[in-house]
Amino acid sequence: MSVVLIDYQNVSDHGLEGAEFLKERDTLMIYTDANNMMIRQDHIDQIETSGCIFHCIRLKTARKDALDRYMDAEIGELIAKGETEIAIISRDNGFQSVIDYYVAVKGRSDLRLIRAEKIATALPFFSDPEDHDRRVAIIRNYTMHDLGAFATLCEERQKFREQISSRLRGTEYEEKTAEIIDFLSAKEYVGRKTLYTDSMHSFGLLNGRRIYNLVKDIV
Repeated sequence: MSVVLIDYQNVSDHGLEGAEFLKERDTLMIYTDANNMMIRQDHIDQIETSGCIFHCIRLKTARKDALDRYMDAEIGELIAKGETEIAIISRDNGFQSVIDYYVAVKGRSDLRLIRAEKIATALPFFSDPEDHDRRVAIIRNYTMHDLGAFATLCEERQKFREQISSRLRGTEYEEKTAEIIDFLSAKEYVGRKTLYTDSMHSFGLLNGRRIYNLVKDIV
């Protein structure tokens, strides 16, 4: 189980980016004050959908770094209870001292104490085997790609759709254009022999053969 503590006064809604990756066995604790009590609807939906245990801890008395001290105390309690995967969502570098205390001073190499600016950045560092699929999904979502290459790909796909639409226009299959484009897009990397067979399987022997013959020189 992962426990995520959010210094909401510090990171606000930005810190909740990645809330969609929370799971039922996770715990999410938001630390805030009276001036920071608003949360976006999409984050509410993500928290509710996850089924995670949720707590909102409000500051009782305003003092310098009071919420930080709340979170410091919570981290100590969590570790005492046996929690080993704790994410501290804050831009405040002061929390690194808490991490240093447990990991470097106390020698708790079993602990995964992670400080990050948002949930999505912290979760991939947790090593529980049950978190594998989540780590893969987060890394995939946040992998950077070349914008020019993506634009070229989109242009090629649009050209492909236009070619198929043009080829089917005026034929008995014109009304099935969207369905046929979806079918062909899903078969992007198969050979012609497989495409021919799958076309007949999806549209029937006669229609599948005719559709294949109409588009085979495009795909």
